[in-house]
Amino acid sequence: EARRQQARSEFAARLRDIGLLPPEGMSGESALGAWWAARVGGLVGIAAAVFLGIWLNLNSELPAWLRLAEVVLIGAAVLVGGLNLARTRADLGRVITAVGASVLQFAAWASQGLERMRIVESPELGVFVQLVTAAAIAALALARSDRLLGQLSTGFSAVVLLFSSEAASASPWLAGAAIACVAGLGSLLMVRGGWSSAAIIGLAGS
Repeated sequence: EARRQQARSEFAARLRDIGLLPPEGMSGESALGAWWAARVGGLVGIAAAVFLGIWLNLNSELPAWLRLAEVVLIGAAVLVGGLNLARTRADLGRVITAVGASVLQFAAWASQGLERMRIVESPELGVFVQLVTAAAIAALALARSDRLLGQLSTGFSAVVLLFSSEAASASPWLAGAAIACVAGLGSLLMVRGGWSSAAIIGLAGS
């Protein structure tokens, strides 16, 4: 029974480390409700931005660069708003910052991945743009000591590998370079930020 309890505690600690459970010291229904509400709201916000991008891709008559610019501006506005809010409401600001970063990463993919928002024709250049965006998010995470952003950056870079499989199959060097970038990014965040969860995501993704 003691071993089972210890295993449960270790598993819960792992979930807290990757942000899937609230901090151990948090108590009270209102505090826990606010913690979950912020994250569920963040997921809804990301989904709304993605659906907007897809709608623009299917229905808008605007030029491709202007459609993409709309999504980029939304992501940038949310990111800046989150950074400002974090000064007074740290946890909520972190979540909103993460939403903005997610929208910008989606825009980086859309610049090559969505036909009517495509401004980058080369698949190789598209992969490069997405990896640079993920690296920029990782740099912001290190600058702000924000583990959630660090985890997102390695998760995003792993998703880049998934969506770039067709381009990578045509260019073995691209596949090798992308895999090395994902693993290296996760390792860098572990060494510089002390976030082993980011390293696990990066290594698993690569």
